Amino acid sequence: MIHFFIPGEPVAKGRSRSTKSGRHYTPKKTADYESLVAAIAREQMIMREPTSKPVKLDLVLFFEIPKTWPKWKQEAAYQNHIAHTSKPDADNVIKAIKDGLNKIVWIDDAQVCELHVMKLYSSTPGVLIDVTELTISPSQTKKLSDFLKQNPQRVAA
Repeated sequence: MIHFFIPGEPVAKGRSRSTKSGRHYTPKKTADYESLVAAIAREQMIMREPTSKPVKLDLVLFFEIPKTWPKWKQEAAYQNHIAHTSKPDADNVIKAIKDGLNKIVWIDDAQVCELHVMKLYSSTPGVLIDVTELTISPSQTKKLSDFLKQNPQRVAA
């Protein structure tokens, strides 16, 4: 359905903060990253509406190789012989990306039924995103006739 790249170091979703008056807000770094994801997704979707179907989300998170590492370690990381096992956690980056794609690629991130993610080192930090519509019915399907329209290969029992 859609395949694109978000340049720059992946950003984890920050915890919601509260003001003294009790108002909640998203940290600026998170809000800026979600806006970047949304802007690039809008460009890629061009005149398409967000899907209402279940989707599979594939993400490859590319993190910059630390310049402070010795050359041997940088080379090993570049060749994927060293795993990115440090912060940020993949699940927190996923949250920021999914929130950035809401109402643009899909209606709600609850539609993500299948997820695959990898964290790698790279000389080019960023996130490779691939969203694929699945050929299964959403749980909101209420009528057998609608189910059969969405799944013509199925035969009513």
